[in-house]
Order: sequence, then structure tokens, then C-alpha cells
Amino acid sequence: KKTNLLGINLVEIPAGSFSMGDPDMEDSTPHIVHVDKFSLSATPVTIAQFNHMCHELEWTPIKCMSNDDDDYPVNNVNWFEAKEFCGWMSEKTNMNVRLPTEAEWEYAASCGGKYSLWSGTDRFVELTNYAWFKDNANYKIHPVAQKKPNDYGLYDMCGNIYEWCEDKYEKDYYNESPPLNPLCQGDDPKVIRGGNWAGIPENLFIADRWYNHVYSKFYIGFRIVVQQLSINKGI
Repeated sequence: KKTNLLGINLVEIPAGSFSMGDPDMEDSTPHIVHVDKFSLSATPVTIAQFNHMCHELEWTPIKCMSNDDDDYPVNNVNWFEAKEFCGWMSEKTNMNVRLPTEAEWEYAASCGGKYSLWSGTDRFVELTNYAWFKDNANYKIHPVAQKKPNDYGLYDMCGNIYEWCEDKYEKDYYNESPPLNPLCQGDDPKVIRGGNWAGIPENLFIADRWYNHVYSKFYIGFRIVVQQLSINKGI
């Protein structure tokens, strides 16, 4: 099911359980996790969408790596600015808008556990159809939704740009996280997921975990989660 919120396309992700993690990764021990239903933006938030907020709040428009073209994923935003966007969206829509938890991100990328390597495929020969990465991106960021979506209808879950998550990056919490809607609360550093345009295929693995301090980087953007969608808001 797809909806639209202030020009951002959302995909409803069904509740379910899956094996989170990968046995071949040191900080990614497999364990069963359940997540409740949520809606996730079909693409990373774009420059145009982020600058809509900047215009309303009279902020200076964000300066990105991609020459400020509207359809590119916003980048060079720190974790707090991504949260500010979520708060602005929440106030305008009277909904719960936030960053995805690490568990939600991994669940959505794997289509509920259907894929274990990359979002949309487990075959390397098909990866170029789903992701921008070192082999095909020419070391630059690309507009959103130019590749195939995964089975949930989500674009760019692997490659193109890293994405902020709600969670603090902590190895022990991930490996021993509670089974229901886990969220590692705390300050710096924060989880980023998905890899980017310069990554090798292994950097794009669904279970590959990485982090960044809360500061902005040209290779990090974000997408949003929305819960409690209201039919009265006309979305």
C-alpha cells in the first residue's frame, strides 16, 4: 500500500519477524526480531523536500554534493538536522514522523527476511539493477529512484547514499537486542546503513553495519518513518 505525505511517497511495511544480522559479520550476530507495522519513504528524502522545510523555517537552503538538483537525495545533513525535518513533518501532519530504527531499516531492506545479501536480490549479477555503487556510479551520487525498487517498493535501500537511523551504534546491544521493536538509545555515534555510490558490493550488504558521529557528511542522507497515518489528512 502506498500513500503520499507532503509530496513524500510512503510504502506501508507489514508487521513481521525476521532473522536480523549475518553470521559472517563480527558485529552482526543473527537473532530473531519482530517489528510492528510502519510506513517508510519510498526513497531517501530529496533536496527539494528538505529545502521545502528550509524555506518555511527561513533556513539557508542546504548545500549538497549534487549541485542542489532537486531529485537528488539530500546529503551533508547531520543527524540533528534529519531529526529536525522529522519534527517539522510531525508538526505539519500531526503524525509520528521519525528516522527508522536499525531493525526497521534492515527488515524493510530485506523485504521481511526474503533477501540476505542486497535489497532486492541475492545475485551479484543483478545488483547493478538495484543499486548505485563503485562498479556503476562513476564515483558520484545519482537522483533517487533511477534503479529498480525492492519487493516492498523501496528504492535505493542499498547504494547511492548512506542513511541515518535512530539508533546509537553499539555492537553488544545489536547482538543481544530485545526481540520486539529494538532501539538502542543514546548519544554519539549513530547508525548509518545501506552503503553509498563509492562502496564495493560487500559494503552494500543488508546486514552491513556502520556508524558516524552526528556530524554531516556528503555521503549520508536519510529517509523517514511515519506511523499512525490518518485518513483525515488526505494522504
